[in-house]
Amino acid sequence: ASQAAERGWPALPLGIFDDSPEAAVHFLHRPNAQVLVDGYNVSLKWRPDLSLAEQRAWLADALNELALRHGLEVTLVFDGTEEAVSQLRPSQGSPVRVVFSPEGSEADDLLISLAAKRSPHREVVVVSSDNRVREGARRAGAAVLSSQALLSELRRSPRVVE
Repeated sequence: ASQAAERGWPALPLGIFDDSPEAAVHFLHRPNAQVLVDGYNVSLKWRPDLSLAEQRAWLADALNELALRHGLEVTLVFDGTEEAVSQLRPSQGSPVRVVFSPEGSEADDLLISLAAKRSPHREVVVVSSDNRVREGARRAGAAVLSSQALLSELRRSPRVVE
């Protein structure tokens, strides 16, 4: 059995694949779930036409709406610089926490570390299409969703426009 199953992560219903829009609904509509998002992995897939700063702001806003709607705690992780940190400050009371990887470290490593440090009693889902992140998250006992699965859920929101 996988660590996710051992830690009580809810199994997907029969016939639902882990990267499908249905899996996103299953995992992201669970109140109190902790969601760790590989920021650029998601934003570059949906809005590559925007500057990186605009992508960060767009994704933080879209995730804030999703988190408020479903009672989620979201940590949005980007490869970071001091300039990026100062440009993106979530609103007070937002359920979305924006984190930038420390100098000399990648967001991928930070995501895997955050998944590994989670409470064994807390449901955690890691959103990334990066295979190294996905495998590290699975080893840590987290469920994984692809960036496309998250984007399919974000598109369902009336406030998120393409």
